[in-house]
Amino acid sequence: MTTQCIKVSELTAYVESAGFQQAANIPISRIRAIAQAANPRANADDVALVLIHENEKLIGYLGLLPDYIHFRAKPESVAWMSCIWVSPDARGKGVARQLLTTGVEAWKGRLLATEFTAPAKQLYDKMNLFDPLIDKKGLRAYLKMNMAELMPKKNPKLKILKLPLRLFDGFANLLLKMRFLFYPRLKTPNIQTRQLATLEEKTYDFMASFQKKELCRRDRKDFDWILQYLWIDNSEQSKADAQRYHFSVYAEKFQISILEIFDQGELIGVLILSERDGHLKIPYSFFEHEHLGIIANVICDLMLDKKMKMLTIYQDWLVEYLKNNLTPFFHTRDFLRQYLIGKSLDEAYRMERIILQDGDGDCVFT
Repeated sequence: MTTQCIKVSELTAYVESAGFQQAANIPISRIRAIAQAANPRANADDVALVLIHENEKLIGYLGLLPDYIHFRAKPESVAWMSCIWVSPDARGKGVARQLLTTGVEAWKGRLLATEFTAPAKQLYDKMNLFDPLIDKKGLRAYLKMNMAELMPKKNPKLKILKLPLRLFDGFANLLLKMRFLFYPRLKTPNIQTRQLATLEEKTYDFMASFQKKELCRRDRKDFDWILQYLWIDNSEQSKADAQRYHFSVYAEKFQISILEIFDQGELIGVLILSERDGHLKIPYSFFEHEHLGIIANVICDLMLDKKMKMLTIYQDWLVEYLKNNLTPFFHTRDFLRQYLIGKSLDEAYRMERIILQDGDGDCVFT
C-alpha cells in the first residue's frame, strides 16, 4: 500500500489527470476540487486529500477542508474531516487507520469532525484522536410525504416499490394540501422579504454584528466563495462523477441564496438558505431572539410557497419554536449532530462557550 497527500494547489491538476479520468473510484468530484482550490481560508500547501493505493488501485481516501477557528489573538488554522472512504475489498487491512494517522500528521492534530458515521466514531475513539466539542440538537420537519425518495435511500431493495410509493405519496399529499388551507399564514404588509443570489455590503455588515463570539466567524469573502462555488449541481459532469464518487455531488436542483427579512422597512434578520430537491436547510441565520416568531413563520410560509418537502435545522431557538408552536408540518424528528475536536486543540477550547452555525465545517455545501 502507498500513501499520497494532495495539496490544495495540486487539486485542479489532479482532477484533470489521466489517472483521475480513468479511475473506477474518485476521491473528490471535479466541482468540489475547483471549489476547494478557491477556498479563501486555505493555503497552497495545505493537505486536502489523503489517498491510499494498492497495486495502483485507489482503496481509500480522506477529504480535508481547510478552515480556521477563533480563540486566541489570531485565527488558528485547522481542517475539517470532510469525508472518509475505504473500498469494501480493502476493509480490515488498517486502511482507515492509516488515512487518519496521515491526516493527523499533516495537520499536526488540528482537525475537527462532524456528520460522521457510528463505525467512524468507534475508530476515532479507539485511536484516541478527538475529544467532544459540542452537541447540537436538530429537527427535521416534514411538509410533504416523500416515501418514494426516502425509503430506497434507507433500503436499496425498496427501489422496486418506487411506483406504488409515489402513488401513496401523491394521495397523502392531496390530503396534506387540504390541511394547508387551514394553516394561518403570516400575512401582514409590515413583514417583507428579499431573496438575493449575491451578498451586498449592508447585508454582510448586519450578519457580521452577530458573529463576534462564533468559532468560525466567516467574513465577506467566505460567504462570496460559498455562494459562487457550489459542491453540488445538475450538470452532466457531476452526474457522471456521482457514479464514481461516494459523497454528494449531483442533484436535480441545488442552490444557496440569501434571504433578508424586514419589519416596517427595517432589516431584522438574514438567513442563508440551502435548497436541494425540495429539502430546505438554513446553514446560517442572523437575528435577535425577539424576532424569532417572525423568522420561524417566514420560513414556514417560504416552504409552502415553494412547495418544499422538508426542513432540517439545528439553530436552537428555531428548533424549540417549531417544536412548541403551530406549524404546517405533519411530522417532526429529533436529530443530534456531534462535533469533535483534535486533542491538540481541545485544551484551549474546553472552557469556552462554543457557538457554531449549522453550516460550519462543510455542512453548508451539502
